[in-house]
Amino acid sequence: MFMKTIFAIFVTTLVSQTCFPQSITGTILSSVDKSPIAHASVSLANASGTVSDSVGHFVFSRLQKGRYSLRFSAIHYESLDTTVVIQGALPLQLEIILRTSCDYDAKRASEDIQLGHPKLLIVGSIAPIANSKEDDQFERTYGLTYFDFGDSPPADACIRQYNEVIFQHLNSKFGKKWQKHVRSDVHSLK
Repeated sequence: MFMKTIFAIFVTTLVSQTCFPQSITGTILSSVDKSPIAHASVSLANASGTVSDSVGHFVFSRLQKGRYSLRFSAIHYESLDTTVVIQGALPLQLEIILRTSCDYDAKRASEDIQLGHPKLLIVGSIAPIANSKEDDQFERTYGLTYFDFGDSPPADACIRQYNEVIFQHLNSKFGKKWQKHVRSDVHSLK
């Protein structure tokens, strides 16, 4: 009886340490402003991949203890490869920061304002929408130009950072009246 009990405890311990699934969860963030990166690709070596959700969150569940190679990638960002080890019963939680370089950011917006050439950035498509007469008038009135990247923009975080500085500049110089006349497709316009 005593041997059966020890054997049962041993088997239960062994099963609980090796068979109960573990998980890897995390959030993928931009190096620009620590904002979440939606739709980033996450691949687990020798397993299926996943995509981050709208708030940059991802999860791999039902994993056994062990070493796992992960690859994180997103459009306009450098890919990141890392290895993690699952040891305990608690889920492994990661915060992944992907790097990108910004030709348009807060610093560039401030420089463009000082040089008298501020822009409002737009992410268009293969065939960008041309300015209307009202758009041309808006540009003259507020001393800026609309700039459409077409279908090859930099990372969203870069564009958002640039436009937010321009928004603040317009608010301080003109109040909020410009908001009634601005194009609705300007990136990050709330």
